[in-house]
Amino acid sequence: RAGYLELISGDAKTANLLREPGALSSSGDKWVTAGAGYAARSAGKWRFEVEVLETAKNAMVNIGVAGTNFSSEFIGGDELSWAVVENGKTFRGGKEGKVEVARGWFTAGGVLGV
Repeated sequence: RAGYLELISGDAKTANLLREPGALSSSGDKWVTAGAGYAARSAGKWRFEVEVLETAKNAMVNIGVAGTNFSSEFIGGDELSWAVVENGKTFRGGKEGKVEVARGWFTAGGVLGV
């Protein structure tokens, strides 16, 4: 079940946290980090999916998870977060991984399960 996202960091002027469950739109050239703090878990198994409705040329997108002490501007920017980026590679500690784990997910209609 989708929930509403909240702005964690970034420029609120470029983020449009749509009043639809789980919907986010962003424009401009600045990082926007949105999350669902209400979905935090400390134990057990959990999963979420992100569906791409449309893409923009040169978009930089990180989808992932972060710990409660997350302190980066973007998901995957520190050791307490992990992400899959638009090219399908992982991102953690500010470094891109070498292996594609989700090739081709960042296209209109694409779905990424984490």
